[in-house]
Amino acid sequence: MDIFHTTWSKTSESTLATLACTGEYTGNASRYCSINGKWEEPNYSNCLSNSIEHIKEQTAKLLYGDNKTDPVTIILDDLENVTRDNNELRSGDLLTSSTVLNDIAKYVTNHTEDLSVDQLEIFGSLCDNLLNERNHQSWEELNNEGLGGVTSLVNAVTEYTNAFNEIIDDELSLVVAKKNVVMQVGKASTNEITVPDRLKTSDSWISDSVTEIKLKKNICSGK
Repeated sequence: MDIFHTTWSKTSESTLATLACTGEYTGNASRYCSINGKWEEPNYSNCLSNSIEHIKEQTAKLLYGDNKTDPVTIILDDLENVTRDNNELRSGDLLTSSTVLNDIAKYVTNHTEDLSVDQLEIFGSLCDNLLNERNHQSWEELNNEGLGGVTSLVNAVTEYTNAFNEIIDDELSLVVAKKNVVMQVGKASTNEITVPDRLKTSDSWISDSVTEIKLKKNICSGK
């Protein structure tokens, strides 16, 4: 029995066993029995919870302009609720959640009128949920399967926060600080910008960090 309570029966060596995903899930889980008769780690990348599948469908409608009842903030809020304190997230849930966030990021890039400060907070909480330590093994599974691991989530954060450049006019800094992720977006006219800005957050893992990036103002024009 694995961590998701799936029981894998005896099978021949050098065989890929496949079982239907248990619980409120669609798809199949697989597990390889090696040449020496030892189970490798199971693969849940094709397992998707019904609730996250529904959110994926709502996001697809949003992209095609068919979703008038579930704007960006509601979709993000629903996904944040599903992923919060959830010990049952499979790697397929993490993969699909990252895809949803990338789709949302692409959407708001072209629809900046749908962005809001409150939404940034929800986005940060959602990323924090997905990056929780309890999901470490599932992220590793995606990485080992060649599905990119956490890279897709990082890309979504980058593109989403970049969209705020279009709606911020004056010198302004918005900071969302969580246990597993900190996002800071804004515009400045100083000669040098240091990231992370340790004056903007009291989180010890940031203030004690020895890693920082210094950006010269002349890398871009204006603020």
